[in-house]
Amino acid sequence: MSLAAALIYWVIISIWLAVLGTVAVAYYKNPQTFGTTRLLLIVVSIDTVRNIIENLYFGLYFGAQYGLFPASIVAVLGKPGLLIIPKLMNVIAASVVLGLLLFRWLPLAMRERLKAESDVQEKSEALARETEEHRRLFDTSVDLIIVTDRDRVITRISPSCASMLGYQQDEMLGRHSGDFISLANIPPLTSELELCAQGKAIRNFQSEFIHKDGRKIAVALAGIWSERAQRFFIIGRDMTEQNQAEKMLSTLAHFDQLTGLPNRNSLLEDLSKFGNDNAEAMCIAMFDLDGFKNVNDTLGHSIGDKLLTQVGQRIKMLAPESGRAYRLGGDEFVLIDHNSRDLLAFSGFVDAILKAMESRFEIDGHVIYIGASAGIAIAPADGSNAEELIGNADLALYEAKAAGGRKYRLFRTRDARQGTSKT
Repeated sequence: MSLAAALIYWVIISIWLAVLGTVAVAYYKNPQTFGTTRLLLIVVSIDTVRNIIENLYFGLYFGAQYGLFPASIVAVLGKPGLLIIPKLMNVIAASVVLGLLLFRWLPLAMRERLKAESDVQEKSEALARETEEHRRLFDTSVDLIIVTDRDRVITRISPSCASMLGYQQDEMLGRHSGDFISLANIPPLTSELELCAQGKAIRNFQSEFIHKDGRKIAVALAGIWSERAQRFFIIGRDMTEQNQAEKMLSTLAHFDQLTGLPNRNSLLEDLSKFGNDNAEAMCIAMFDLDGFKNVNDTLGHSIGDKLLTQVGQRIKMLAPESGRAYRLGGDEFVLIDHNSRDLLAFSGFVDAILKAMESRFEIDGHVIYIGASAGIAIAPADGSNAEELIGNADLALYEAKAAGGRKYRLFRTRDARQGTSKT
């Protein structure tokens, strides 16, 4: 036998040691990877040890014959009694492996198979239940549910689209979702969907859909991207009623319900905006009706309310283009002009309104004559915030009424307050 034949045993030993080391490291790093198949690890280990011992024996024996080890090893390992040991080890190892396979591994493998089949059955039943729930969700949801592919082509839609958008399902399937959205909303919605495809869910995104009859419907959208299904899942809720309710609440909070003019809340908000930027002058006039109490006392509050409505209309009609009229409550009205730099011009508007108040009012067959007084303040000279301006205009109004009414007064500081008649 050549030297190469002797060395082959050592090559075999090295390979089996590498196998054993690889399996041991893999099991150490993640024991759960093996699970019940650790029995196979035992089998591999037994066969590995058997191969190492056998090849170690023959490696030493033939290595000694070719001078790699002391020659005395040949005499020791060459005894007939020892030569049979490797073969006996093969028989014993094979018997142990066969016994483990028959009495341990096969029963465990069978149990694992039965458990796996049971798990698959449970998952199939759970998936079927989930699919049925999804089907019921699509069929019964009052919200709009849209499923599109990555290119936003509609692949599925809930029956609720008929009631919300006026379209039947077959009229929307296969079409691009952008065909049903307001043009102005397509770019922002596209950006949201791109972020959604990257893992960011869409939450309460406001958009406008186009109804089949052409009207716009405000919709709040929520959605996700499913990487597994390669689909966008979008849910839309009709916000029309909610937006109308919010608009009504805003109207109630900012507008007088009798005259339709902005109320005190609107006035304070408008003046606060001016207070944040005093670069431009602003004039404010406060009006109070003369003799309005007599109308209420003699003709009743119903006639008085209609009179206030007509007064508001006259003030609004005679206000400058850059002005805005308000009703504070009772018979108090306010006029402001944000862009007024000419006090004389603004005083002319106020004087015209006072003269209009002296003209006859005809209400339900009654001819009514009243008058009005006004006080004027100028910002920022007469006040840098809303409360100061309103308070100082009210002081000027008090002086106008004290002087007999039916005239206006300009606000003056306490030292200079002598009262100025209208021109």
